[in-house]
Amino acid sequence: MNRTYGCAPVYFAGATLFFIGGGLFIYYGYPVIGTIILLPGLILLGLTLVAWVTLSRIKSGEVDVEIVVRDKEDIRQLKKPQRARNQSKARKRKQRQKRT
Repeated sequence: MNRTYGCAPVYFAGATLFFIGGGLFIYYGYPVIGTIILLPGLILLGLTLVAWVTLSRIKSGEVDVEIVVRDKEDIRQLKKPQRARNQSKARKRKQRQKRT
């Protein structure tokens, strides 16, 4: 899904549809059916809040998330020493200045 909010927008859209449908049934004189339709909306609204709070805590750094890598190729690449990006950019600039 979305890297910023995860599944929260999808849950919220579903909750909105259930609330609208349940509200319409209640408005037109079917309170039992409307209440039954509202219940999944409440569940989806709860899932929205849980997903939003969880992702915001992960992004803010309050929670340590353990990353599990199942592919051995990816583990090998992660264990290789990584060059800092700033160093390679600085070298390129120096080489450009020497050529002119």
